[in-house]
Amino acid sequence: MTRYVALLRGINVGKTKRMAMADLREMLGRLGYENPRTLLQSGNAVFDAGGSAAEVQSAVEKAIAKQFGFEVDVVIRTAKQIDAVLKHDPLGHAADDDSKNMVCFLSSKPEAKAAKELQSRDFAPELFAIKGTEVYAWCPKNVHESALLKAVGKAKLADHMTARNWRTVRKIAELAAADD
Repeated sequence: MTRYVALLRGINVGKTKRMAMADLREMLGRLGYENPRTLLQSGNAVFDAGGSAAEVQSAVEKAIAKQFGFEVDVVIRTAKQIDAVLKHDPLGHAADDDSKNMVCFLSSKPEAKAAKELQSRDFAPELFAIKGTEVYAWCPKNVHESALLKAVGKAKLADHMTARNWRTVRKIAELAAADD
């Protein structure tokens, strides 16, 4: 069994795609996943499962569509991958506010052409780094008005992407590390 983290995109933001986390935990249990736990109301789940990350992603997306009646992009990471995100922050030297330090989790390595185009742009004073399947973004002024995050969202780096602030990533890591 592998400890997985499921990051759901766009859950409980606004009036659409509403989902109670208790219902998500129950659904994960019905899929045969063990120890399902959730964090916050924005679609962060931790559970133990067999199978590959791709198999888990597909199963979770299909089950959400069936149970809740809408499609949701799901990005899967292992607990070890979440730990690596925290340990290898390329912007840690600049970021001093966890709510403005973001990680965009991609479903795959970024498309080279899209990444190159994004890297050719200047977003100062915002900073970013692409490392593996994550885009780290430091938005010192305002995350919601960030030109950088808007550009990352439009860049089509991967099929699926979802973002979390550093504070949430830390809490996810703690939840994933906790014994049941």
